Amino acid sequence: MQEFAGVIRNLTSRRNEGFPIGWERALMYKAVKIYSTDWRTREHMSYAEAVRRLKRQGINTVMVLAGMEAGSAAGSYEPRAFRDALGEAGITYWSVCNQFYDPQALERFGSIPVDQDGLAAVQQDWYLGACPTAPAYLEAKRNETATVMETLDPDGIFLGFHRFPGFWETWLPDVTEEDWQEFCFCSRCLRLFRRDTGAELPQAESMQRLVIRENLADCWTQWKCSVIHSHTENLRRITDEQRPGLPLILNTLPFSSPISRRYFGQDAEKLSDLIDIFELMAYHQILDQDAQWVIAVSGALKAAVKKPVVTTVQARPAYLDGFHAGRGRRRQISSEEWNHMINGLPGLVDGIAVFEWGQLLDVGRIFPS
Repeated sequence: MQEFAGVIRNLTSRRNEGFPIGWERALMYKAVKIYSTDWRTREHMSYAEAVRRLKRQGINTVMVLAGMEAGSAAGSYEPRAFRDALGEAGITYWSVCNQFYDPQALERFGSIPVDQDGLAAVQQDWYLGACPTAPAYLEAKRNETATVMETLDPDGIFLGFHRFPGFWETWLPDVTEEDWQEFCFCSRCLRLFRRDTGAELPQAESMQRLVIRENLADCWTQWKCSVIHSHTENLRRITDEQRPGLPLILNTLPFSSPISRRYFGQDAEKLSDLIDIFELMAYHQILDQDAQWVIAVSGALKAAVKKPVVTTVQARPAYLDGFHAGRGRRRQISSEEWNHMINGLPGLVDGIAVFEWGQLLDVGRIFPS
């Protein structure tokens, strides 16, 4: 942490040092993701103190995970109080509503996904995604999103994990596509695919999975994209009824369109008729890519969707130990990497976000004012 904080301080110790002229005017959103209550439970910051810290760091937008209070001691974190403090300070508040990630709800709603080999998904590290076709699960997520709008009055709804399952952070360059798990081939998904497309498939589900991947891959991909698009339409309708004009922000994968569509059913270009802002998870160190890759994938998404794009960059290295040990990921993010990303993105995209604020509490300024 001290090493990273030093990198940030070196880059931002004087106003706009190391940044191109007009940097601050080129970005609409200077953001952080807030996915934990460490600032509250560990640092014992008041809501007013948290807001002052964010303002000092140059932050004008926050993406705050809905439901964090469930994992905190009773009364230690009150979402509405934090939201009100941010609003009074003029900081834009996006509520993060996770869609197809809710491990505790999977069995209850019959949403445990099945891969191409017919194996039920198991938790990998922290991740266990949800099958996106269980009617009761979909209804629960629509209701959760509506409740967040009613209780928190956010400035935007951020759709997290809005895709078919897959632990994409493990798809490093040394892993071939043949080794990737693809979801979901559960009985319900296979039945709905046959119903919606009219595809003729063998009776045995094991053969259905084989035929789909070998002979019907394009049709299967289009169907998966339609599943995600349909859920997005329902969420769009809810927001338009409850809060006309409220932006929907999509948590977007950093892969080429064919991979995002086939494996995750996430067709950013087609979703742009429903999504207002695209947040791109350009986690270069996690995926063992260089800083220029961040610039490239950001430009590609912006060109495809023709909507505002906010690129999220890593502030510190991650996925180094335990389940992820021995994969060869770099153990630090250098000042050169950070500078390349921060200098290269303004003018190309509409905002930069940093993951995650709980790791940056001791940092002075992140963005120039």
